[in-house]
Amino acid sequence: MVAFIVPIGFVTACAPGSPEPSSVSAPAASTPSDCAEAGRALDDGLLNRAEERYLAVLSPPSRPSATAAAPTTTGRAASPVPTTPSNTPSASIPPAPTETARECALAGVVAVRSKRADAAGMVAAGEHALRTGQYATAQEWFEQAQKTDLDNKDAAAGLVAVREETAGTGHPTTLVGYGDVLLRLALPFLGALVTMLLFVRLLLGLIRLTPKPRQSSNTDPSAARPPPRRKVVSPLVAGLAVVAGIAGAAGAAWVIAGYADVGGWLVLAGSAVAGCFAASVIAVRLSRRLRVRFEVRGADNAVDGQATAFLVGRLAALGGQRPQGLLIPRGTDVVALPDEALAAMPQSAVLKALLNLGWTLFHLSPWRVTVTMGAGDRASIEISRNRRPVVTDVLWTREIVPPDDDVADVSYVLLTGAAALVLVTLSEAHTELGKGLCGTKNWRSLTKQVLATEPPYLTNSHVRTHLLAEAIDVDPGNRLAWYAYLLSLVGSEPALVDEWSGVARRLDALYRVLPGSVTKTSPTVPADGYTALRIRIMYSSAVGWLRHGEDEDKDHPADERAEAFVQAKESATTMLSAVTAAGGEDRVGEFAKEMKPMAETLVASVVAAEKKFAEERKPMAETLVASVSAPEKNSAEAGPVSDPGGGGQEEEAPDDPLDGLFSKSLRTLYVEACHQARISKRQEAFAALGLAVGLPINRLGARNDPAFRELRNHGDFRRIMTGQPDIGGLKPIRSYRSALHARAVFVPGDLLARSASDDEGLAAELGVRADAIVAWRELCRLVVSCPEPAHAVAWTNLLHDAGIVSPADLRRSFETAARRREAGPIIAALAAAAQVAVPGAEHLEKWAESAGGAQTE
Repeated sequence: MVAFIVPIGFVTACAPGSPEPSSVSAPAASTPSDCAEAGRALDDGLLNRAEERYLAVLSPPSRPSATAAAPTTTGRAASPVPTTPSNTPSASIPPAPTETARECALAGVVAVRSKRADAAGMVAAGEHALRTGQYATAQEWFEQAQKTDLDNKDAAAGLVAVREETAGTGHPTTLVGYGDVLLRLALPFLGALVTMLLFVRLLLGLIRLTPKPRQSSNTDPSAARPPPRRKVVSPLVAGLAVVAGIAGAAGAAWVIAGYADVGGWLVLAGSAVAGCFAASVIAVRLSRRLRVRFEVRGADNAVDGQATAFLVGRLAALGGQRPQGLLIPRGTDVVALPDEALAAMPQSAVLKALLNLGWTLFHLSPWRVTVTMGAGDRASIEISRNRRPVVTDVLWTREIVPPDDDVADVSYVLLTGAAALVLVTLSEAHTELGKGLCGTKNWRSLTKQVLATEPPYLTNSHVRTHLLAEAIDVDPGNRLAWYAYLLSLVGSEPALVDEWSGVARRLDALYRVLPGSVTKTSPTVPADGYTALRIRIMYSSAVGWLRHGEDEDKDHPADERAEAFVQAKESATTMLSAVTAAGGEDRVGEFAKEMKPMAETLVASVVAAEKKFAEERKPMAETLVASVSAPEKNSAEAGPVSDPGGGGQEEEAPDDPLDGLFSKSLRTLYVEACHQARISKRQEAFAALGLAVGLPINRLGARNDPAFRELRNHGDFRRIMTGQPDIGGLKPIRSYRSALHARAVFVPGDLLARSASDDEGLAAELGVRADAIVAWRELCRLVVSCPEPAHAVAWTNLLHDAGIVSPADLRRSFETAARRREAGPIIAALAAAAQVAVPGAEHLEKWAESAGGAQTE
């Protein structure tokens, strides 16, 4: 609308109007014989004849030889009126004019000269219109001039010139003054716009944009938000720039077209200022806009359209979808990447050339990504902004996935790494994309995290844990990788995190390092990109504490179980507060709304389980309440007490050994574990070591590291190093747990490592028969060969109850389809009775295949 109104305004201001009819009329004749004929000639435009008649009235008869010279018009003289005696006989000399006749003649001469001047002005206006291309207007002026003065040769010449200029175009009959003006202004206007765009291109080449500094993950996220007025000011400035640019181009066109007779340089200067302002604003906005063009080339340097489309889709999935995954997060939590920001190069050569020209001249897409796939397992990537390289790197498959992994699809890994690199690079310039990365600033860490939580690595617990461990080691600030790593350890090596209670404590510690804090009383959550992660952590924490409180098979102390229910309720309530407060957020709110029914159910389950436990353990509950209320009664004497069982003695709450661990890399945690072991802080050492050994190189080094010499005979050290569960979890061995621990048998691998010749001595020490030790060995082989370490002890107990007590029994039970059909329902029924996960047929078959190859640690 603005682009239409502004030029029309200039046209209206500068378009000349149509000529007005002459207002000069013939004077009234005093007598018909004196002025009547001259007046008719004047009205008909015969100015020369009218002038002759008027002069004849004025000429005195006593001066017959005088010749009255007619006033001259521009470029020519009127014909003289002879009055010599030879031409006028004395008999025909008229009488002297009366006073009335002289007045009439004088008025007639003035009217003739006035009309002749009007005609000359009309000719001048027509010539100006002709020069400026206003052919219809010029024709009107010339025709009016000719009507006013039929003897005006310049008017006739002007009409001839108009006909010559418009020959074959039909302009005089189809266009009016406004159309002529628009045609006259069109070319200068377009030229001014092109000049302005070229100036924009020049400015784009001069603008050097530096990435905005990323905020520390521990700072207040609200400080990174732009002030609210920016959302209003920025569009206003852009709109003003558009108006200024159009007005400047229109003003320059007005001057160039010749309409500014007075003050043209002033108008041109103002137009230049307006154009420079518009070009500067447009250049800045173009250089800062989030638009990316992609191109993936093969080893032969030919454009690979399929790979390009995959890269665009991969980045769109990483940066523009709502958070996905509860226990195992999928991709990232970035939601701010608009769909229109990404585009691939077209395959058509013509379209590609045109787009390249547009990008070269006007930088329609400031960001350009070019990936070249190498001949092997590598690829090079170049990311440029405004034609300036920002990142140039080489991606190696073996740098992303573990060396022992047989990569089936190299391009999938490399293009995922390229998408992660692009997203991290864009987040440095467009800070809204940093929200949802959950603290990561390293593309390698992000790539490993994304690959670990997607097929095919998602189903391989060993490779998944290894990838997540490397992601944390590369960038310990990647909180999403930390969460996925802890949950992966629960599934692959639960001994490293002390099973569910241990992972719940670690999740609580991870939650404390997130920026900001959300509790059950928090009315809102900060829109800092951590909302989905907060919900996930609190859900898993609540489930971990709940399972610990409900676990009756491991003889946990009653007060420990009661505290687990309290922690579970707090985590579940905090999760419910988070999903309720985040319901209005874009895309993240969709994830929160999906989680809300689950959060409400979880809170109800925790409350019901806690109530049931309190009813079953009422005496213990009364004792616990008394122990908590006793310090309050004695507070005047004993002071504040942080330990409920402190007996009124003032103590400081012990520091959680997990605090501070989630901001360090796994290699740093290994060094921290060595330090804590050397200064005899065993609990702190195990807390750091349990997280560090997820990286295989750390586990390998810890086996022979002298720093852990004093810890090697400790059960926690053995469980951490082997990743195996406590041997006391097996039903036939449960009552001998303490005796076995006293003899340095902590995990199934420890019993398998002992020589079979020692079985009789061990049996005698434990007071059991020697064949019982042999049976225990077979159960231990089943445990270490289980394909699901998280369920190894529970599933081995199921097999034991089903009469399958050795790897040989397991192989025989699944040799044929008939035996598999017979054993499967029995194991499923036992699992339902024990309330444990049911092993699937594929797990049992894989277990049967690998049971015979169980090795000692």
